[in-house]
Amino acid sequence: MFYRFFDWLGEKGFSTQEVATGMTMAVLVTSIATVSANQLILDAEEKTHAFNAQQMAQATKMIVMEEGAVPHLGERRTYNLDDLYFSNKFNRVEDPSSEDQEYYNQELTEVVAESVPASGNSRTELHFYVKLVSADGGYIYLDETDITDTDRTDARFLTRRDVSIPAREESR
Repeated sequence: MFYRFFDWLGEKGFSTQEVATGMTMAVLVTSIATVSANQLILDAEEKTHAFNAQQMAQATKMIVMEEGAVPHLGERRTYNLDDLYFSNKFNRVEDPSSEDQEYYNQELTEVVAESVPASGNSRTELHFYVKLVSADGGYIYLDETDITDTDRTDARFLTRRDVSIPAREESR
């Protein structure tokens, strides 16, 4: 069967145009696969940052509840990573965007606990807003702690679209 193919080709083989067409198609398919795989990796990196922020907020909530000192309406309390580590509510987590397997910046990465009016009644709700900063402090992946931002996202509702990573910024 294998030899019949070569008999069919005879002595002529493939033309230069046929070889070039085949190579071009192979290169196109490979480049599409590479770009798609890279996008999946960047999506996973952003999702990991969002998940880490949610876990930091959860650890902060546990600290606030254990202390029994829930912020009053309009009051904000800031907890940095050192506070979370010291309370044993959160373990060190590698920064997924770091190439040297570093951790988030301990002083600049923070969670803000804030009491806000609940919708529809006179009670208050506790919201948590997170700021994630790279180890060297040179890049902010997420900052929902700015009170002047009217479109802040509570940590419970963070998604990968709320996160900014250097690799994604370079590809735009």
